[in-house]
This record gives sequence, structure tokens and C-alpha cells, in this order.
Amino acid sequence: EEIQPLEPAFVVATGDEINNGHGRSAGMYAHYKAAIEGYALPIFNVVGNHDLPIEIYEDFLGPSYYAFDYGGRHFVVLDCMSDVDQQRDWLRHDLALQPEGIEILVFQHYPPEKDLLDFLSQHNTSAIFSGHWHSSKVSHHQNILCINTPPLRFGGFTMSPRGFRKVSFRSGELILEDHLGGCGQHLTVVSPTDGAVVATGKIQIKANTYDVSSKVTTVEYRIEKEPWKSMAAVGTWAWEAVWTGNTPGAHTIQVRTKLESGAILNDDAAFEVVDDLFACPQPGSDWPMFQRDPARTGTTGDPVNPPLHLAWSTTIGGNAHISSPVVANGTVYIGLQDEEMKGNAGVCALDARTGDIKWKYETPASVKNSVAVHENLVFAMTVDGEVYALDAATGAERWAYRLNNALKLRVYASPAVSDGVVYLGVAPHFVALDARTGKEVWRATFIEMASMLGDEYMGSYSSPCIGEEKVYVGFNLATGLVALDKQTGHQLWNKMHLHNPLHATPALCNDMLYHPAYGELRAMKAETGDEVWTFPLPAENPYFIYWTVSSPTIAGSKVFVGSLDGSVFALDAFSGEKLWHYQTGETMASFGPCMRAESQVTSSPVLSGNTVYLGSADGRLYALDADSGKEMWRYDLGVPITSSAAISGNTVYVASYDGSIYAFTQTAIA
Repeated sequence: EEIQPLEPAFVVATGDEINNGHGRSAGMYAHYKAAIEGYALPIFNVVGNHDLPIEIYEDFLGPSYYAFDYGGRHFVVLDCMSDVDQQRDWLRHDLALQPEGIEILVFQHYPPEKDLLDFLSQHNTSAIFSGHWHSSKVSHHQNILCINTPPLRFGGFTMSPRGFRKVSFRSGELILEDHLGGCGQHLTVVSPTDGAVVATGKIQIKANTYDVSSKVTTVEYRIEKEPWKSMAAVGTWAWEAVWTGNTPGAHTIQVRTKLESGAILNDDAAFEVVDDLFACPQPGSDWPMFQRDPARTGTTGDPVNPPLHLAWSTTIGGNAHISSPVVANGTVYIGLQDEEMKGNAGVCALDARTGDIKWKYETPASVKNSVAVHENLVFAMTVDGEVYALDAATGAERWAYRLNNALKLRVYASPAVSDGVVYLGVAPHFVALDARTGKEVWRATFIEMASMLGDEYMGSYSSPCIGEEKVYVGFNLATGLVALDKQTGHQLWNKMHLHNPLHATPALCNDMLYHPAYGELRAMKAETGDEVWTFPLPAENPYFIYWTVSSPTIAGSKVFVGSLDGSVFALDAFSGEKLWHYQTGETMASFGPCMRAESQVTSSPVLSGNTVYLGSADGRLYALDADSGKEMWRYDLGVPITSSAAISGNTVYVASYDGSIYAFTQTAIA
């Protein structure tokens, strides 16, 4: 229903068409075959590991490797599960038969190995597509675009939203378009929002609108019964205009979206214009890394009390998925992913007071998580393992460092900086670098873990947490939480007992470590890793509870954390007793692995004074009372908020999934 209106020539399913081809489960094939035979578009299947045995697959769906031509291009489907040597001979013969210069596109279930890419690069291969890891990763190998796509039916292992990619060709260029599954005919008036009070002058009109199956052609607004006026597209979702004909008093704004399908969407808001001036953003204490400090406490002494006022918003482009804004020296920095390869991947710096873009640094691959700032340098890591140190004032590159072979890496973690050293990396390539020069201080050494670490094949958002003497970090599947000596990188302890920390980052407070993993928030003694208490963190899919990504925030005797069923919890830090629980709204898109949940929280809470701020996949920024969990304020951005907020001075900064940054200040009049 979502793909067909886009009228593609055909669909390619990149493997795992069913869950299990063995025994009684092989009956799934009959259901799948009946479904695709009733579909109006041709579907080309790729065999995946869940589709085995290969004989059953071929009985229902035909050959496991084959080729076809369409539109003057040659498409090759490979089988990663069978005899590779025999298949490689067939591939050599197949490509030798093609006309010189014909464009080649390849599909297989597993991400490609270097030897296959080297062979394909000798031909006119423009792209190779894969699935398997339920994640989105797009990068280059020589002249070949390597494209891994998350699932159609539910969220990916790396919190990639469920959806699909449309591939088209224009003037010899391959065009990628990501489509957010389940998000249809959506429109929200963001500014001025319903109930807002705004100051006279130039008033920003902003709406976020999206449809998975039809292009937005025009967006218009009008105040009261004035003529409709056009808005300009500034991003994938965001449309803006400026209203200058305002007068004090009550007003109503109407916004309408026209889709290419002919559908018309409408939304409206009532607001008030006043002559008073509102407080402008005034940066205070720095929030220079994910969850503010190396211990990842997520707490600031700068008090920002709700209700809040939208001071500015800036749409940068790309996506701010799990990457959260950081603030230092009056500047907001954010890492951006761009899986459509439109030049938006990299790091962007904005003026914290105005939202004006100061500079952008483009990277060849996406920056999936938050950057970190130390003195005059910004540190960022790309998904394929390139580390950059950029001049904080200009964006100029100061040094670069490569973790390992780009094909072997999926880097989703965020760096931490402590005492002039940058701690970053993935298993088994975790390093400490001199922040000023980029020279390696140490490379982590692991005891009895080397065989488990392997490559970072799934990717992990779990980022290092730094104490006075130790570095705490979780890696990919089944390796557990590791404590390393801060001075040498030598492993001190490793806790694995049902401890599967794929995504959440530990937080340290005094002598206690708090870490969500395997469906639990676990409190441990920081010195030994011994467990003190656990608290269950629910998820919509009980078989995938261990994919928790929301990291805890700690202040005094309380711990705050989100979960993949859309909940926010406050717990007693000493006993793990639940103090309160708050439920966020229905998610706009499915991000949780193997989930199509009603509610999801992937962002981490942050604390200012007695207020907990948290974004949700329902598109809202919430302010909750830290003592009671009572909702004190919320703002609907109309785009999923999957990363965490940052607080500095009188302002809360938050990014939405579509690559827009918002600054909210207290409504107190200056």
C-alpha cells in the first residue's frame, strides 16, 4: 500500500523473506508466495540466512542467484548462502557477456566483502545492495556505493526506522530516497503552535508535513481569512514562511498541504501576539558531549523552568537520528547522517543565540551519534570508522584518524573527552587519542574476550563513560560491559551475565554505575561491576527487550530512564524502587528492533533543576516534574524526536529526526 503509489518498475526484497525455512516453519513460504503473487508489481527475491534450507527456498521462489536487464542496466542477484566459488564463476561469465560500459547493480543478503567489491569495481558497478543487519549504512568503496537497508515491517537493530528505499536514475546519477514506513498524510503547525504567545515583529511560520507514499507539492498558510500564502520547503519535512502583518491580539493560523496524489491535509492553531519581548537564548554552562559530561550524568546546574517559548528553529538537512546537539562556547554542534548521499552528512555548527549556521563540515559517510567538544576542537566519528578533529570556530580539519577497515565497521558510538584525551571506538578497536594531536595514547587490550569481540558487525550506540580511574564501555552482541584502566586501556573487569549492551550508555555517579541492558536497568558497583539491584525496562516486543537505547540520567537520589514501550521511569538510585512512571504518546514511526510499537522512547532524559526534559518518537518534547512525574509542559514538533536534548543557560536545545534544531527558552519576559 505504501510502495505501490510511487509506481516503481519493480521491488527487490533483500533477504529473510520468512523467519525460518526449516521443518513446520517452512509453511511460511506458502503464505509469502501467496502474498507476492497477489501484488501488482514484480518482486525479485534475494535469499537470506533465515530462508534456508536453500532447496526449500528454490522450490517456492526459484533460483537463488540470477540476473536480469531493465532500462539499459544489468541487475545481478547473488546467493550468500551457497557455493561462492561456483557462483563467482557464473558471475564472471555473466558479466563478460554484457556490453561494454553497461551499468551493473548487485543485490545480496550479506554486506559485501572486499574481494567481491574489488572484482565488481573492475566492471561498471555503481552499487551493491544488502540487508541482513536490519540497519541503514551507506558508504563508498572505490567507485561502488554500498547500501544496507533496514526492514520494511519493523524497526532495525540500530533503531533505523522501518521503511524502504526508492532508487531512481537521473542523468547518469543514482538517486536514493528514504521512505519512513507507516508515516502517512501527516501535518503539524509547529510555529506558532496552538496556545502560543509570540512577540510582535517578524514571526516565523513553520509546519512539518510528510507522506510516505506521495510527494508534498505545496504548503500554504493564512492568518484568519487572509489570502493563502506560499511556504517554502527547507527540508524533508519542514516548510517555512515569515508573517510580518501581525497586530497584537488573538489570531488563528491555518495551514494546508497538497500532495501529489491529490490529497489535501489541514491543520490550524490559535495563538496570541503581544508587544512584550521574550527572553532570547543566553548560553551558560557548556554541554560539550552526549549527556553533558564524561560520566554521562545528563544533569546541569543551569535552571530552565517550563513553560518554554520557541526562540528559533533551523533546518540543516540530513537526519539527526540518535545524534544529539551539544553546546560549547555559545555554539550548538551536531553530527548528521545522510543515507541519501546528498552532501548533508557531517558536522554543523550553529549560533546558540540565533540559530544561524556558522559552518558545516561534510564527511563521506554519516555521523550517527553526538560529537564532543574540548577546548577549541570538535570530535566526530563516521559510521565507517573515520575520526575527525575540527576547529570549533571554523570547522577546518585539524587531524584525522582511522579506526580500521571501513567495510568491517558500523560506528554508532559517541566519543568522550576527559583530561585532554579522547576515548572512542568499537570492538575490537577502542582507543584513547591525544585530543590535541590525534596520536594514539593506548589501544584497549581485552582478557579472554578477543574471540568474542570480532568486528562491530551490528553496531553499538553504547558510548564510553569516564571515571577518575576507569573507562566503562559496552560493545556489540554478547560482550557485556567492560571496565578499562583509564591510563593503559587494560581490561579490569567484564560483566556478561545476560548483559547484552548493544546501545545504551552507562552513567556514573560517585561509586555507582547505572547501565540499561537486556531489558533491565542495572545498578553496579563501579569498582568491581558487582550487581546491586536491577529494574525491568519493558518493550513492546518481549523477545527484543535487550535493545534498550535510552541512557540514564542521575541526580542525587534519583535515576531517570526511558524505555522502548514509550515509558519514562524515576527510580530510587540506592534501591531501584520505582518512584513514578510517565507514558508518552503513540509513535510516529517504528524505531525499535523488530517492533511496530504504539509508543517508543529512544532519547535519554536530561535534568535541569527539578525538571526532566525528554523527547519521544511521538514528536513531542516533554517537561516532567522530577519529584512526581507530572507533565508540566510539552511541545509538538510533528517529527519524531529520537535523540536527546542539551541544556545551556536559559535554553533547551533539541533536534528532530528530519535534521531540524529547536531552541526553547523560558517564557519569562526579559
